[in-house]
Amino acid sequence: MDNFSQHLEKEIVKKNTILNSYSEDRYSNKEQLHNLELELDELLYQYYKLLRHKDK
Repeated sequence: MDNFSQHLEKEIVKKNTILNSYSEDRYSNKEQLHNLELELDELLYQYYKLLRHKDK
């Protein structure tokens, strides 16, 4: 389980970094940005669920 959480953390950081770089470029493809935001939301939700179950 710990390995999975580390993997999720790395993916979240990676997606967030990409999203930030796209956000700084005002000529970025809006659809690409939206898809990346959705992927990041899904990763964050998975991470939240993982943490919530760890506390129990």
